[in-house]
Amino acid sequence: METRKIQQVGGGTYTVSIPISWAEEHGVEAGETAYLYTHRDGSLIVRWGEREETALGSVDVEVGDADAAVGRTLDAAYTVGFDRITFHGLSAAQRESITARARTLVGVDVTEESADAVEVRWLLDDSDLTVRRSVGQLRFVAGSMHDAAMAVLAGATAEPRSIGDRTEETDRLARLVERQCSRAMVLFAALDRLDATRPQLFAQYRAARELERVGTDAAEIARAARRLGPVESADLAAEVRAVGDDAREAVEMAADAVVDGGSTATAHEVLDRAGSAAEAARALRRTVSAEAPPDGILLTRVLDSVLRTTNRAETLGEIALQRVVRS
Repeated sequence: METRKIQQVGGGTYTVSIPISWAEEHGVEAGETAYLYTHRDGSLIVRWGEREETALGSVDVEVGDADAAVGRTLDAAYTVGFDRITFHGLSAAQRESITARARTLVGVDVTEESADAVEVRWLLDDSDLTVRRSVGQLRFVAGSMHDAAMAVLAGATAEPRSIGDRTEETDRLARLVERQCSRAMVLFAALDRLDATRPQLFAQYRAARELERVGTDAAEIARAARRLGPVESADLAAEVRAVGDDAREAVEMAADAVVDGGSTATAHEVLDRAGSAAEAARALRRTVSAEAPPDGILLTRVLDSVLRTTNRAETLGEIALQRVVRS
């Protein structure tokens, strides 16, 4: 770090000099245009050359022979935050693969297509998006999946396959959150539009990943519950459902604490709630192992997934506490 005296010119303009060694290293000369960005956190960013918006404007990709590579590359470019992604040198199968994958991502579509090239473009208005809203939607979807899975355990007719298919929805939302956070790390204007600090965005990104895993746990519960069928012991089935409900409530409380903030008391309450749900799941798992009912193996699989969900809640609680301590 170097320090510079701020000077006033003409009674109205403040100026500050830049180190000559830095200017020479980066090719900055007198008369060139500098771009100044003021931000909500009080920082002032000075850039030379291209405006920052071009940093993630577009990318051109030459594709190899592997068909699987195009989908992975599209995922990567989307998550990084490019507005336009153009693939060149494609086979017919690769074009179809890109088109199919683009349909699974939020906010993009194929806008141009030729014999050997495909352009995928971001179509949404960034001003209408917030990470907070995306995480809230992800929380709702993951919680609904968990409820549906526990309903299958209770004998409802919900199709486990449809619950599993919704993991694609949680994946899309988690990728959208990652894209928004990634752009904010590069584009200061994007950071201001999201109206959040970088630590807050990082906390919400971590929360999104945990909520995505809650959806995965729910799909596992639904598959095991479908194979399990009616549990012979009504009391045992009720205990499993109660533990599952506690896990879901702990996740909701923890996710709200991450997104909305709060006091240290709130964060500790969330952690205590998640810890109690986890201990109840472990105790019930020990009971099932000791009693060894006929459907014990599948019940254990359900409880393992419920226990993983309580672990997600504990992680979310830790994220919430870190946010409070940081602020």
